[in-house]
Amino acid sequence: MTNKATLISIFISIMLILGCSDSSTGPDNNNGGDNDGDNPPAASATADAGSDSDEIVGFEVVADGSGSSGSGSVRYSWTISSQPTNSSASLSDASTASPSFIPDLPGEYTLQLEVTSDGESDTDEVVFSAIAKRLFVDATNGADGDVNGYMQDSPLKTITKALSIYGQNENDAFLDIDTVRVAEGLYDDANGESFPLSFSGNLMVKGDQGVDRNNIHILSPDVAGDPAIYVGEGVTLRHLKVENGYTGGTFNGDPDAVFVTSGTDMNSSTVVLEDVTITMNAEEGKGISTGNNITLKLRGYDGARNLFDGNDVSLAYTNRFNTGNVKFNISDTDFSNPGDGGVIDVDDISNLTINVENSVFKAGSGNVNDSAFELKDEVDLTLDGVTITSKSDTESGERFKYGIVMNNDQPNTTIEVNNSNIKFTQWSAIMMRGSVVKVTNSLIEGVLTQESNVNLAYDAIRQLDGTLVVRGTTFRDINTSAIDIGGPNLPNDNDFYVDLGTSEELGNNTFENVGGWDVQVSRSGEVTSEIPALGNVWSNGADPRCSADYENGEIGVADQGGSLRWGSGSGEVCN
Repeated sequence: MTNKATLISIFISIMLILGCSDSSTGPDNNNGGDNDGDNPPAASATADAGSDSDEIVGFEVVADGSGSSGSGSVRYSWTISSQPTNSSASLSDASTASPSFIPDLPGEYTLQLEVTSDGESDTDEVVFSAIAKRLFVDATNGADGDVNGYMQDSPLKTITKALSIYGQNENDAFLDIDTVRVAEGLYDDANGESFPLSFSGNLMVKGDQGVDRNNIHILSPDVAGDPAIYVGEGVTLRHLKVENGYTGGTFNGDPDAVFVTSGTDMNSSTVVLEDVTITMNAEEGKGISTGNNITLKLRGYDGARNLFDGNDVSLAYTNRFNTGNVKFNISDTDFSNPGDGGVIDVDDISNLTINVENSVFKAGSGNVNDSAFELKDEVDLTLDGVTITSKSDTESGERFKYGIVMNNDQPNTTIEVNNSNIKFTQWSAIMMRGSVVKVTNSLIEGVLTQESNVNLAYDAIRQLDGTLVVRGTTFRDINTSAIDIGGPNLPNDNDFYVDLGTSEELGNNTFENVGGWDVQVSRSGEVTSEIPALGNVWSNGADPRCSADYENGEIGVADQGGSLRWGSGSGEVCN
């Protein structure tokens, strides 16, 4: 009996355990409902409007509500709950997870997101801080109101107002202006501009690339005094015309078109002028002048070249105020119509470097244009791919007196002329004094051809002193001597020398149709060391003749002038 009772007790216990398993109180995997749906899960919704961020005025902002969730399908409803006063920004696709808007004024834009799911709702907010980076200016269609300038369809009227707003960058957390875009129009005092305009800091000022830059015209009034514009380190001007309207008379101040103000360090302080037209109306003003410690880059942009137009009265460049530490890089620029002073004048400056590439210098009309480059003080000058020529680039056009001229000895001046053309000068293409000049792979043509008779008063290259090295250069149609060697002068403390070709490096110079001597050695009683001139093609098409008469020889050496060696043989020397 006992064993039977025990078995029955065990059987009943097992059945009780199995029966209780259907109503377990363990974890609910159905959100509180039963398996047959008689008790459905609780409804829920969670809104997530995304993270706050900084954006840029005028550029599309896309909000992100994709982090929101719900117990069922999720519906989105976005609104702008706050925005800057006078802002007209509105939402697109406000019932999606990713609506968008374009902030039209600087400031905070608060977006509220309401999420609904299964009858439940939740809200969240996100704040977009819109920073103004650009200003738009349009002299014809703009207005200088407090809400203008941040969008292209609501531009300012004046550059003056734009610069005023730009000046508030440091004091307004929502301003970080770095670009001013200028539409077609005349920006003068009648438009409301206050001259001189002053550009500074890391600022890009650019005209509408879709129109002729000459129709985006900054014009200062016909008043003596300041430049039309001041430009400081960090500034880039692009696709604009800048003109000083002063027409001359009572001289007062420096009525230049562009004055580049002093920087902090020549190697790090940079101003860029690209795709610009610069013009003047008075001799007293210059196209561009510079202060100290600055690098100025005048260059083309996207295939467009710069133009300097001196209106037959003005220089293109000079330095002012005894400046120093200036680097001027010029490329893709056409210089035309300079005044009597020529194009580039170097005076009262220390540590100046000028590099010119792929540029053209043309003489003006009805003037005695002194030179493309007049060097009155020391400079490192490099020309590469440069043409210096008459106004019409023909023999009959108005001419520069000189291509490059030095007014005094400058032992620290270095001039390199590479792959360049100097054509149709009235007098010498290069007139050098105590300095270092190297001419390589270039063309010197049409010197003094405006005169009917040979004129030995000037020469294509006239070396009065200094080091002269010439390689791979053609002298063509020269109505005087091609090269006149007048030095080096004693005591020659700078170890100057002349090299027209050595056995290690042949000259490879060519002389064609030269009226005077191909090379004249006119020095007398100075340094009389032998001048190497090996490996050249002489104008008679054969070995050169030595003669004191240019009509009967290609090389002339003055008494006490030393000697010139044109070949390696014992007799291939003129003395």
